[in-house]
Amino acid sequence: MPNLAELQQQFMQVLQGDNPTDFADAVVTQGRVSTLTRIDIYLNAYHLRLKESVEIDHEILGFYLGDELFDKMVTGYIAAFPSQQTSLRYFSEQLPIFLANTTPFSEHPVLAELARFERYLLTAFDASDAQAASAAMLSQIPAQDWPQLHFRLHPSVQRYQGDWNAVEIWQALKQKQTPPAASKLEQYWLIWRNVERLTEFSSLNICEKVMLEGMIKGLDYADLCEQLANDLPIEDVSKDSVQCLVNWLNLGIISKLSIDPEVLTLQT
Repeated sequence: MPNLAELQQQFMQVLQGDNPTDFADAVVTQGRVSTLTRIDIYLNAYHLRLKESVEIDHEILGFYLGDELFDKMVTGYIAAFPSQQTSLRYFSEQLPIFLANTTPFSEHPVLAELARFERYLLTAFDASDAQAASAAMLSQIPAQDWPQLHFRLHPSVQRYQGDWNAVEIWQALKQKQTPPAASKLEQYWLIWRNVERLTEFSSLNICEKVMLEGMIKGLDYADLCEQLANDLPIEDVSKDSVQCLVNWLNLGIISKLSIDPEVLTLQT
């Protein structure tokens, strides 16, 4: 007779595709419903719960695919990436990879990008809390200390880079409008959760893109300006960089300012 841990493992194997007849002897017979039917009922309910989880996490992708293709995607995904964690929050994490590598979905790369964009939105929403720095704090830093100024981004901040117009498609569907046709379009987006705990996103201009990438690398303000000088007229670097900083501080995108990078490291 298997112990409890072995029974649980066998049951999980059934849920993930093993032959239920191998487990039927471990199930107590009750009423007029056969053991295999009862296992099948549970198995169907399990798959429906997984499908519901994908529907919730990727609502707009579901609209874009339509019911038939969405069902086909979910069935294939459940088989390829069985649930490995107790929380359904992470079940769809591999969906962009599945779509990028599984026909017929891989023939339309915008699908993987749509899924990836929705994953970033979820990650931003679920990120840990942190106090936001303010523009007033920036004004209190002496001018001679600005070159050594370091920044810590809010935990919710995500950087999304795409090669297709997935975000425009997502936005149109979210607004219940006809989406544009899929087309190649290199884009960079900033995603974050605002002070009201709502997820926002914004396209990045060249100044914002360079500054975001530099902050992620831990560059100080002097190095950020040096990087910007490669893409902007030198006379615009100071004005544009300060404007970007003030805007991000007002939006709650930056959580810490420090002239000592070790302070940010210790407080992470």
